[in-house]
Amino acid sequence: MSLSFPVIASSLESRSIYCYRIKERLRILHNEKGAEVRKGLLSKAAFDEWLRLEWEPRHKAVLFSLHQLPGFTLEVPPEYLSALEKEGRGETIKGAEQKAIDTVRNKTEVKTVAYGDKSWDAYIDLDKCPKWEPVGKTVDPLEDYTSYSTDGTGFSVAEHLITLSGLYDNGGNKMWKGKTTSGDFVHAVDAKIDSLSGNWYTLPYIVSDGIGKWYTGIIPNNCYMIGYSPVTYYSAYGVYTDLIEGWWYNNAQDIDTGGSTGVWYYSKIVRDCDVGTYGTVYGYTYSDAARTTLLSSQALALHWGPIDYTYVMPLCSSGASAQYATASFANLDLAWAPSSFSGVLKRYTGATWVKAKLKACANGSTFEAKPLKRWNGSAWVTVDTTGV
Repeated sequence: MSLSFPVIASSLESRSIYCYRIKERLRILHNEKGAEVRKGLLSKAAFDEWLRLEWEPRHKAVLFSLHQLPGFTLEVPPEYLSALEKEGRGETIKGAEQKAIDTVRNKTEVKTVAYGDKSWDAYIDLDKCPKWEPVGKTVDPLEDYTSYSTDGTGFSVAEHLITLSGLYDNGGNKMWKGKTTSGDFVHAVDAKIDSLSGNWYTLPYIVSDGIGKWYTGIIPNNCYMIGYSPVTYYSAYGVYTDLIEGWWYNNAQDIDTGGSTGVWYYSKIVRDCDVGTYGTVYGYTYSDAARTTLLSSQALALHWGPIDYTYVMPLCSSGASAQYATASFANLDLAWAPSSFSGVLKRYTGATWVKAKLKACANGSTFEAKPLKRWNGSAWVTVDTTGV
């Protein structure tokens, strides 16, 4: 939670200047992001999320560090620290606590010096600046759908649920957020179709490097993407699962799942960069939320790689069918782990979590993970970790 000071910042005054310079850099960054919103380069929703998840926690951590400095803390009334903790928990601040906040934040002799002292910038990396983490804070692992950008009609959005009410598959219906997915991953999403008028391919999960209708080209000239749905519908198959790589460059269908309308299906999407030349993606569909009863499994050897996907799309029409459906997509999890993951080191085999192979280490602990690998431009190679 507190800052780590560089060796050069050894005195109370220099540490105060260091804190205030970071505070000024954060202010400048805030203004730069705001300018991107005004120019149309960044959505207001994306800016608000960055402000909540990145900027505000770091700003509070800087203030906390500043007011913990020896000598300086003595000038801080107890109402200030009480207010700071309440602020971190998102509680209302008023009265003496609000006055303390206003007074202390504008009180220091080095403040004006620090704001313009760029010599400290060589020691500042805002991306590594710690974040304020209130005691007892809990993190919701599921994606907040309301934080995603939307386009189209026929659907409504709640925190963890997208409700499709007569959504046409040939429309430009989509949701998206700029979010990078790289390396191995295990994602999860739930979906069901209640009713439909015909062939329907709208997806509840896509990671990609572009935004658009997936079937007709999520971006012009074939984008890099992975898409999956446990509840696709085609008249010749019924409800089936579909795993897709880039503009239908490559896909694996499972038409024997015996899927039905009005039933929730629970899926996992897995990428393993160690399997195949460019990695392999797997799709799994289950009948239960705990993902223990497997109904379908598919695998695709990827044709490009390694790809860092820069967008997540929890809703995307194909543009291929003029049919519509009522359906629900829910509980997108981009950091999925089983509920039984309780401090025991595990690895993912492509179908299930198992205890990692263990061997003794010099310090008495036990750990052995998959070999560390790197991309040499044409293939994955094992990194020599001798002596590490």
